[in-house]
Amino acid sequence: MGHREDTFEGIPGDSEVDEEEAVERSLVEIEDVDQEEDVYYLASRGSRFLAQVLDAVALAAAFGLGVTNSMAMGVVLVVLFSIFQVFLLSTQGQTLGKSLMNIKIVTAEDETNPGFLRAFIVRYIVTGLLGFIPFFSLANYLFIFRDDYRCIHDHLAGTKVVED
Repeated sequence: MGHREDTFEGIPGDSEVDEEEAVERSLVEIEDVDQEEDVYYLASRGSRFLAQVLDAVALAAAFGLGVTNSMAMGVVLVVLFSIFQVFLLSTQGQTLGKSLMNIKIVTAEDETNPGFLRAFIVRYIVTGLLGFIPFFSLANYLFIFRDDYRCIHDHLAGTKVVED
């Protein structure tokens, strides 16, 4: 097979590429390998369920501890605990329960932190309001049995829950 002096035949699929372009492609390929991204696996249905149970138990405990002093103290502790949960969701994509279960919420597109809008407003507030529609909550949670393990609130927010 003949070749010219100003070409390079070392890249599969390219019969003739000039040497400078071949070196540039090699460098890009090396950079891509060096910048390996984290690979996340979808959180199991069980770990997502247990995270919700842990969050509910923690909320009940906060209320219970406060009520031993007064009803007002119970309400104050619930509000403080809720603010803490929203902070964790917004900054880490986790609630206390998700953190204990080593799972977190990420965007479905690029697996980054979804932030306050997606993680809290859409996943919790919008979905909570939609819960007034008959059977919405049931349908929301039944979606977890699909292949992508994403509930309706995950689809609305463009998120998924993964192992941390």
